[in-house]
Amino acid sequence: MTNPLMFRIPNGVEVRADIRIAHRVVGTKHVFTSPDVPGLHVSHADKQVAEDAIQPTLDMIDAMQRRIQSRCDRNPNGGDAA
Repeated sequence: MTNPLMFRIPNGVEVRADIRIAHRVVGTKHVFTSPDVPGLHVSHADKQVAEDAIQPTLDMIDAMQRRIQSRCDRNPNGGDAA
């Protein structure tokens, strides 16, 4: 399964990237992960609910990564930013 990831880069342009999504059933849950996106783990008993949560989860991971990068860019030597 390939899922198109849509995200907006700082200049406002939307970018699309295809990522691989793996699906498996664990007990009563449908679990979705991706070898292309570390940290992606979506699970729910209802398969459709889990599938519908993939894009918002990818958006959240992307936003968190951009925030971390922004903080690192402002303070490249580590420690607390003044």
